[in-house]
Amino acid sequence: MEINEINLGKYQINEDGILKYTVDKDGEQKLEVIFPQQIYPNAIIHNITTDNEKLSIRFLKGNQWREVVADKSITANKNKIIELANKGIAVNSLNSGSLVNFLSTIENINYDKMPKYLETSQLGWYKDKFLPYSNEIQLCEIGGIEVKSFKEEGKFEEWLKATNVARQNHKFFRIILASEFASPLLKLTGTLGAITHLWGATGTGKTVALMCGASVWGMPANDDGIIVTFNSTKVGFEILCDYLQNIPLNIDELETSNKANNDDIVYLITEGKGKIRGKAGGGLANIGKWKLWGISTGEHPITTDISKGGALNRIINLQATSKLIDGIDDINELCTVWRHNYGFAGKMFINYIKTLDKDLLIKKYNQYLQQFIKTGGTGKQSMAGAMLMLADELANDCIFKDNLKLTLDDFNGIILSESEVSRAERYHDMIFDWVASNLRHFNGAENVDQWGKIVKNREQVQEIQIIKSVLDKYFFIDVQSKPILTEWRKNDYILVDSKETSFTKILRFGDITARCVCLVPKKDNENMPELIPINDDTLPF
Repeated sequence: MEINEINLGKYQINEDGILKYTVDKDGEQKLEVIFPQQIYPNAIIHNITTDNEKLSIRFLKGNQWREVVADKSITANKNKIIELANKGIAVNSLNSGSLVNFLSTIENINYDKMPKYLETSQLGWYKDKFLPYSNEIQLCEIGGIEVKSFKEEGKFEEWLKATNVARQNHKFFRIILASEFASPLLKLTGTLGAITHLWGATGTGKTVALMCGASVWGMPANDDGIIVTFNSTKVGFEILCDYLQNIPLNIDELETSNKANNDDIVYLITEGKGKIRGKAGGGLANIGKWKLWGISTGEHPITTDISKGGALNRIINLQATSKLIDGIDDINELCTVWRHNYGFAGKMFINYIKTLDKDLLIKKYNQYLQQFIKTGGTGKQSMAGAMLMLADELANDCIFKDNLKLTLDDFNGIILSESEVSRAERYHDMIFDWVASNLRHFNGAENVDQWGKIVKNREQVQEIQIIKSVLDKYFFIDVQSKPILTEWRKNDYILVDSKETSFTKILRFGDITARCVCLVPKKDNENMPELIPINDDTLPF
């Protein structure tokens, strides 16, 4: 809004600044300078994320008109508005009250004709629009990832050529790309998010694959692009997820993380909900909510053997045992293409899925889901696999168009079964390994602490009796034992007293008795041979 379009009421604006008509003691009107700078409100901005309003203010600095946007809580307060002095506005403690009154009065007089804009601090879906692909809604920065990183750069044909080379070389590239496209589908289908984690030794091409995937949406870099590292706090990831909303979170370098918090980060990203916090002045702060897919890389799995089953359930683990791209002379050439050509596919994909019937998307997803369930995958693993298949199909329809689609066979060994996810099952196997590496504590050897004993029949292990306090010391330090023991009892993995709530048996060791957990081999291992001592430095005990 230009200055000549503003209704100034009792004010005037000229080279002296802002003037106001006042009445002196003799009852005569006169013009008095109340602010030494030409300035006026020119637009109102409504933030659809916070539901707050901001005021856009134009002002003359030297010979140049500038513009600043400030919260109404600042422009309406004579003490806070002094903060705008940092932006070049000639406000101070003496004239701040006059400026507040002027801005408020001019806004009210011109409210109906003053331009009004929508603003948000979140990307992704807003009704039928998808940000940043809407000119009707402005985006404000939050730090971490800049809005300008989500843009089209270079040539789509160059990007497509390089990306197809990668897709044709290894299925992991297709799964990574499908993960990128799956993210905006989650809200449309009401499906939970997941994390695709690509891990392996240095030099296998993990970062190359992540660059390929991130180039779908924007600049595939972690300095001034849309890739971040694990070197962040849980609160930092929460803010970032709330900002991205439905655009995937691309994370490189697992090794920079605090491994103790990895399970928490997995739950945070995939559950799509921030932490409940109180406000300083009382009440609860707004809780961030999102639905997105995480894509990450590292030299190790994101979870460990002692991770909760819920964390494993939410991860699609891709282990790179060899180079992902073979037969290509210069991998750096592909990376160079993606660094200079990016941001096209995301917009194309969004425009395409907007034309599709939502019920049809859900129907296709459910068809893939049933296929995965029949293979024996867990519920959440099957849901993730089905979403990747759907995303890959849609991306092929609108972008790649080469019918090189993911199949169920591509997920063999990737989608986990119930037993692989179950912490109780994993702990059962780990304890047998632990006993094998500590046989002297179970065979009555002299001068060592006795932790239990092994019951055999013709050299076959029938039962391992472990003193409960020893088991708690070595295995149940950071986890609750009761859920695992309950699962063991349910699956007949332990022998117990007759009590329904019992997990132990009272056994005699020499002259004393002790409560013991009596672990038996799984039924498919009934013919387990004699335990052989091992020396495994990788065991976590």
